[in-house]
Amino acid sequence: MSTIVWNLIQFSNEASHTSEKTTASYFINYADKEIFFGYTLLLCNFIKWFGHYVEQHPNKEENLSFHCIITTPQNGQVKADKKAVQGVTTKRKEVPSKESLIGSTGYVINTGKVGQVKGCCKLKPEDKQFMFKTIRILELKENDGYDAEQYPYIVSKLELA
Repeated sequence: MSTIVWNLIQFSNEASHTSEKTTASYFINYADKEIFFGYTLLLCNFIKWFGHYVEQHPNKEENLSFHCIITTPQNGQVKADKKAVQGVTTKRKEVPSKESLIGSTGYVINTGKVGQVKGCCKLKPEDKQFMFKTIRILELKENDGYDAEQYPYIVSKLELA
């Protein structure tokens, strides 16, 4: 994500300190427009996802425990510094009860591998059409797979909210 933001800044800042004589060289050609708009839409999608994440995970201390300062030095290598947030402790995530989740609504986000809602329920692969939509959980089953600690429940029946 930091690379995308950096590219947007670089791309949009190129012509900010030029004279009228040299601005013609900075007009965006068709191929570059697609790249620029692609970066912009990806950044907007990330901001939207992050807003939903914060709504579902309002515990500031827990969120800070995942914080990692990322720097991009001159050579373009990205470095992450987890030591910068050593003072923050991570609490074990409290999992809501199955009963409290049934009937509730939540926004489905894509974690890269599966869709998840409420931070503890994953969707079945065949429910991918519900990505980035608000759903109502109708039925849950226990997850006994390799990712059961991260997603204790699998949404077995749902509807659009």
